[in-house]
Amino acid sequence: MPVVAAWPGLAQHGGFACALALLALGCSGPAAAPEAARPPTRPELATTHPSAPEAPPAPLATSEPDALRAPARCSPTTPATELSTLKLTPIHSGPVLSLAVGTPPRAAIWSGQSVTLFDGGKARELPPPRLPPGAVVELFFGRDDQPRLMGFAPGEPGKEVPVYLRFRNGAFRPEPSELGPLGAPRGALYGVLGYADPEVVCRPRELCLVKRTTGWKRVAAHERPVPIRLRNGAVFALHPDHVERLRDDGWSALEPARAFEQPLDAWPLPNGELWVLDRSAAGLSRLRGGQWEAVVTPVLEPRAIFGRSERSILVVGKNGAAEFDGTRFRCIGGVSGPLQLAIAVGSDVWVAGESGVYGSGH
Repeated sequence: MPVVAAWPGLAQHGGFACALALLALGCSGPAAAPEAARPPTRPELATTHPSAPEAPPAPLATSEPDALRAPARCSPTTPATELSTLKLTPIHSGPVLSLAVGTPPRAAIWSGQSVTLFDGGKARELPPPRLPPGAVVELFFGRDDQPRLMGFAPGEPGKEVPVYLRFRNGAFRPEPSELGPLGAPRGALYGVLGYADPEVVCRPRELCLVKRTTGWKRVAAHERPVPIRLRNGAVFALHPDHVERLRDDGWSALEPARAFEQPLDAWPLPNGELWVLDRSAAGLSRLRGGQWEAVVTPVLEPRAIFGRSERSILVVGKNGAAEFDGTRFRCIGGVSGPLQLAIAVGSDVWVAGESGVYGSGH
């Protein structure tokens, strides 16, 4: 990496470490699901932010195509004619709280106690990390293709215990030097890491460090930690009642304004549509042609959404998974819930949760 000579030791750290070290020095220079879809295990913290929408929310569409009306719930007795052609088979048993992807086919899962690393057809459990009591963390890969655990142990605002562990030399070790100006021993950490562009690490009431291949910048952070999602190159902040998107100048609320009931995930499509999943009765809202519309899924208590294409959008939740083909939902057979994660591992699809991990291509 051309900047190594300017900062001794950068060669042994991931790309984000280099970026943060440069930011800490006031330098700049050249440096991409995925991230793992984040499970709803982080405490849901109320937050307000200057960019929260003040205008009345845009109404949902009142006319709804028949295909978008409530479909039959997914169950083991769903007729074969109502099933998706997507086939998923078990990969791993046991609960999964977080799922991350490195350079495909490299992937890893976090059970809440240990990390299992998958490298193609091989899987191995890594030594368990040492975490402070009550810590809630998420699993990521750094740009060095090694796992990271990031999060915090709750405490008074500003006095939370940050967690940032990098797997190196056979163990998870603290790496505050990778965080540059965010490497202090107090204050929560939240954001998204990975080989995808961009990486974002934030500390509430301070700043967010945003690393892109075109350079690095700082933007204002939120008052309190919020779930962050990286989807198709777009970064979303999921507040209790609204969603923000990361723009060049910082975080801004979605337009037209739309109130949500605890957003859990978001997915933008190349055609300009945006899907947002929340805890409302419908479960999904779609922004199309400047108007929000409700989309009811056959998945109970949906928790994550993943778009393979405009004609293949997966939703997972309490009773399994379903696929929207651009016209209607079809349940995915052979998959049981609860599920709360969905991601691409190369050309394969993985879904995961309390019931384990299922994937295509196996």
